[in-house]
Amino acid sequence: MSAPGIEMPDVLVTFGTDFPRQRERPLREGYGQSVELPAVIDIVVAIEAGTITATEARELLLRLAGQLYDQWNLREHEQHDDLLAWCVRDGGCPDCEKYGDRFEPHLDALAERWLRYNTPDEYPFTAGRSAGLHETTCPVVRHTMPTEWSRPVGEEYVQQRRLFCHRQNLRYGGTEADFEFELATTTDSGWTVMTIEETRVWEARHMGPKGGRKYRRCRRCAPTP
Repeated sequence: MSAPGIEMPDVLVTFGTDFPRQRERPLREGYGQSVELPAVIDIVVAIEAGTITATEARELLLRLAGQLYDQWNLREHEQHDDLLAWCVRDGGCPDCEKYGDRFEPHLDALAERWLRYNTPDEYPFTAGRSAGLHETTCPVVRHTMPTEWSRPVGEEYVQQRRLFCHRQNLRYGGTEADFEFELATTTDSGWTVMTIEETRVWEARHMGPKGGRKYRRCRRCAPTP
């Protein structure tokens, strides 16, 4: 850590130990970071000696905080609603840059699932995340799928793409339920809609020593591939 009039090598700075409510501020401005007390005293001594001004000392510490924010990727500790708000304000963010290319393949997958869901004669069986097997026309499946879906366009596309990108990394202390996804993402309900042949392959994979503990058939529709 250095500036005109002061050289302070090997200053110890930590993050995550203290978050004093009395001095809460943005993480990029040092909230949650702690600087060793001897270094702070040396800065005060430098101010008293006139080798650095109080303004310069403040700018030095803020610059250090900003550098460590990026170096330690402290953005991961921000609240997801703040990140979404900043993304809207700035017209983009690192999450959108990192995951944006995944959105079109995601929509392609949703469109394929929607097609399968609406052609149960060709895709008669559906499996859920908990390895439960149903008929595609089962009320359990129908209850959790939307009644209509279309590929988003215009501003709706922009909004859904942003939500999708922020959803990719749920590192903000929230859960998927914290996000208000629009129809395109709620269609991504976790169901796998399959042909008879695909269902038999799926069954073989889930009825082994490990998968068999979770595999079950819906009692309501009693699927029989």
